Amino acid sequence: MQSGDLLRIGGYLVLPAPPTRAALAWTWTRWSSWPSRPRNLAEMVLGRYGPYVVVLDPDTEEVPVFTEAGAWVGTAEHPDAITDLLHTYATGTPSTRNPDQKG
Repeated sequence: MQSGDLLRIGGYLVLPAPPTRAALAWTWTRWSSWPSRPRNLAEMVLGRYGPYVVVLDPDTEEVPVFTEAGAWVGTAEHPDAITDLLHTYATGTPSTRNPDQKG
């Protein structure tokens, strides 16, 4: 494979869950060109905030957020903004906390 080659990626991701809940599962198929610099996916981390799942990627400040059922919540501009995004998603109103306050 070379940079610019077309690549079809597909698969399943199933995250474990306690016996009282259904497992979180995604199915996807995507066509993409081979990147010029392959990314090291081992550096990406899935984190949990209660019933929410976040994807922490060392290559970007943005943090995608999903519910544990797989519903899209949104993208936090940086890790410190995750709680504000979750508050807005859960209540429908923006957080009123001081933006200089961490966490």
